[in-house]
Amino acid sequence: MPMHSPASATAPSNAHPRHSAHLPTTDTAQGTREELDWLQFNLRREELEFRKLMFVHDQELETKRMRLEEQRLENQRRETELESKRLDVQRKQLDTQIESLKSVTTMLGQMVSQMGSQMHNASDSNAQPR
Repeated sequence: MPMHSPASATAPSNAHPRHSAHLPTTDTAQGTREELDWLQFNLRREELEFRKLMFVHDQELETKRMRLEEQRLENQRRETELESKRLDVQRKQLDTQIESLKSVTTMLGQMVSQMGSQMHNASDSNAQPR
């Protein structure tokens, strides 16, 4: 004669699960344990998937940040280059102005010298008796 476990004797096999749920059987405990293991497994899998997505998202953000930093540095390089050209043009303008001032100064010096000679000659000719 087959041996029945005490749990199977108290809960008929065709009993509704709600009625037999309060009875601790090895089958229900095993099923609950398997369900819990499955839920924990799925939770870990979803957590890993979430972490993977976050990692990918962080990598994308880092890539964008690096591109922006490269653009900022390129813009800064261009600004520095333009400022250098501007200063070079300004220096050339100042050099041209200085050369113009030197020429004008030289010309004025020659004119003063010439006028001084003419005045000296005129005073010498006025000072001599006729």
